Amino acid sequence: MIIIWSPLSVIQFKEIENYLKINFGSNSASEFSFKLLKAIHLIAQNPYLGKKIYDEVRALVIVKQITMHYRISTHIKILTLWDNRQMPID
Repeated sequence: MIIIWSPLSVIQFKEIENYLKINFGSNSASEFSFKLLKAIHLIAQNPYLGKKIYDEVRALVIVKQITMHYRISTHIKILTLWDNRQMPID
């Protein structure tokens, strides 16, 4: 299935990657990127892998601190990379 990144998710990915590089080094940033790409590959094979949030929106934990939210239609759209330490938006 085709994967499409929302503009917000691209920004969030770059911010997370930069934060990890600055605070924990390149290896941590690379490890996160690898885990994210592995998760994207898994949902491309099995779109219903993540926990259903509402309608066709699902959530999949990438690492303890980050959850990927995505929508399923004729393609998979990555909506956000949510920092689980944040307060949810009502």
